[in-house]
Amino acid sequence: MKNERQAEVLKELRTITGYNQREMAESLGMPLRTWEDWEAGRRSMPDYNLRMLTFYVEVCFACIYGGGNT
Repeated sequence: MKNERQAEVLKELRTITGYNQREMAESLGMPLRTWEDWEAGRRSMPDYNLRMLTFYVEVCFACIYGGGNT
């Protein structure tokens, strides 16, 4: 997944939670800078982290990749 698309997905997932960037980073136990870099597209989040995040937020991983509705 391109960093740009991933950044959009991460922002959308964070919006679903209602958290700001600091709250999201704290809830996941990671540095704020790491989350900021991922959401800005400066760094790419590993796919396994994205899968875990979608589970945490309770959304369909395939749906955010545009692969389905389940």
